[in-house]
Amino acid sequence: MIFSTNLVENYDKAFETRVRNINFPLPDKSCRQEIWKRHLPTQLPLATDVTSERLAEVEDVCGRDIKNAVIDAAMRAARKGKKILELSDLLDSIERIKAARINDKSDSEKLSPQEEFKITEKVKAALNNKEQETNTLDRLN
Repeated sequence: MIFSTNLVENYDKAFETRVRNINFPLPDKSCRQEIWKRHLPTQLPLATDVTSERLAEVEDVCGRDIKNAVIDAAMRAARKGKKILELSDLLDSIERIKAARINDKSDSEKLSPQEEFKITEKVKAALNNKEQETNTLDRLN
């Protein structure tokens, strides 16, 4: 199985021990510029301040973010009846995309010791039941 993420730091530690990963860094400015060029179709009416050079200055984005920002900005502009896509539309979309990223859980989202204990006990019980089923099947065979 092959999958990708830009948020390897969000992997569960147990998961990390079971997979190999290859780090692909986020694109640098020149790569971002090329990605923006490829995702801004010539048919899309752009304001004069929208350039791939200017957009490439936005850091911490990958190709998927750029593609999604173009689609998001174009859709929002169309819904508002705008005839032209402005730089602010694209920058706003990028900020929404960045804000929506999954980050490490805050302390308020972590399990309490009691919740952790209950879950651990449930897992142990389920594993014990599975072991008993396996032993029963082995004896029947």
